[in-house]
Amino acid sequence: MCSVVSRLKTHRCPPRRGETRDLAMSSSSSDGSNAAESDDDEFFATVLDDLPPVHGAFAYGSAVFGQRGYTVAQRRSAMVDLIVVVDNTVDWHAANISGGNASHYSAIGRGLGIEWLQPIGGGMYYNHAHLRGRLVKYGVIGRDALLDDLHTWSSLYAGGRLHKPVRTLTPWQSDVAPLVDANLRSALEASLLLLPARFEAAALFRTICGLSYDGDVRM
Repeated sequence: MCSVVSRLKTHRCPPRRGETRDLAMSSSSSDGSNAAESDDDEFFATVLDDLPPVHGAFAYGSAVFGQRGYTVAQRRSAMVDLIVVVDNTVDWHAANISGGNASHYSAIGRGLGIEWLQPIGGGMYYNHAHLRGRLVKYGVIGRDALLDDLHTWSSLYAGGRLHKPVRTLTPWQSDVAPLVDANLRSALEASLLLLPARFEAAALFRTICGLSYDGDVRM
């Protein structure tokens, strides 16, 4: 039987080790969804090829997962949200810029200095770029900053995003995987403390998804 933590990861029983599973809502092939999912698989398999090596990466949002009332065409035209985890943010940004991706960076980023902006906003620095024919917003976070947020919820920025469905683009390495699971268990335990003695499953998942929004100045 699927555990709640497993459902947080996949909305169903988790795939076997090494298996990739698209979490998009299923639909018939008459609307072109089968072809779209095949294109998605190719896109997500290659989207990191134009960036320097990363420690880990995942995608999320409406361009990744099907939504009710959201057509395949709408999903394909939506901006793709990615987060990449890197060992050293200064070195990674330098390699990204020298590797031909200087246009990914805003004038503010280049003017103020990426190394100064990186620690702001939960340690996440975002770029916008066209990669593999699609508009992509990718956040860059250092490995240490991610591990700290998963372990202590210091900002709950990356940790909160990982409370929700994501598509992992590279397998979590051994230093990250246990904390990703622990982060989900912590979300479950915190939500149970916030709920009354009796509740429905939908209320539990709404509470879990809402944890990272409480106190967010953008909301």
